[in-house]
Amino acid sequence: MATVGRNNNGTRIITRKGIFESQAAYDAIYGIKTPPEPVISDFIKVIDGKIVVNSDVTLNGNLTTGSITNTIIGDIQDTIAETNPDVWSKDDAIPTTIGGIASGTVGQTLDGLTAIQILEKLLYPYQILSFSGFSVGLPISQTVEVGTTSGAGPYTSTWGFNNGSNLTANSISITGLTSLASSLSGTTSSVTHPVYSYNTPTNLTFTISANQTTGGAATRTQTYSWRKKIWYGKSNLTALTQYSDFSSFSSIFTQNLTSVSSANYSFAATPSDDQYAYIIIPADSSYSKIIDNDTSFPFAYLSPVNITIVNSLGVSLPYKYYRSSTAHTSALILAAGV
Repeated sequence: MATVGRNNNGTRIITRKGIFESQAAYDAIYGIKTPPEPVISDFIKVIDGKIVVNSDVTLNGNLTTGSITNTIIGDIQDTIAETNPDVWSKDDAIPTTIGGIASGTVGQTLDGLTAIQILEKLLYPYQILSFSGFSVGLPISQTVEVGTTSGAGPYTSTWGFNNGSNLTANSISITGLTSLASSLSGTTSSVTHPVYSYNTPTNLTFTISANQTTGGAATRTQTYSWRKKIWYGKSNLTALTQYSDFSSFSSIFTQNLTSVSSANYSFAATPSDDQYAYIIIPADSSYSKIIDNDTSFPFAYLSPVNITIVNSLGVSLPYKYYRSSTAHTSALILAAGV
């Protein structure tokens, strides 16, 4: 069994002969300058599958605290396998994902784990942190008409977690146009916002992020959209010139941020009054066809007419409208296609 001595620098040295107070004493007895290097198994122990090494032992400069050469690592792995055959010692990559051990995991990363520890990894895989919900809490709907304003001020943001036990403490942050809050904890916080107001179609996205004990950060977003409107309805007017001519019509937001999509428009019957059917859309969009759903034939309408309106929020916008060729008393469902 190897023992420990000290060299001239005061560092303990390992020899197979005994303990010597100085290198000179060793030389005097054995007539050699450098003691034979012991094997790694002479001074490591494996306890519950873990390597225990004296931290201040120097092995010919190869082993120091926090520095272990690849050769010594190999020796340590061999020693573990020899002294404790119930711990993992294979270096091959794992071919198939099983439980909490993913396919491709290098076997060497499992070295030293006991059979019980391997089973725990298989049966109790890490539960990834995720957000179950997130609301910034602005005082507007998530989809609004261009020109809508969300005033500055503190608003209460709320969120929830799945597998929240794996959250890193005080690691939650919220960003919008800029960083809004950081080092948050819990599931709610008062967050100060600037004014948000857009006169052109815009998406404003907020992101919440949180670190977890293993793996990358968990994130979730919430988006507010400023969009143009589409109006549709019946009127006695033979032409539209201003917003008030159709402000009482039914309306929807453009299906896409900056353009319209194919859609069906329903018009109520006007039994006592022949009226024209109108569809008013942003000027930068177009419909290539309008079909009468009752007959499946093309619906007769005039060429689209361009107008400029000022909406209820004071924003001047270019639009175009489609008008039926004739007035109708009957209900209509018109399928407009792009």
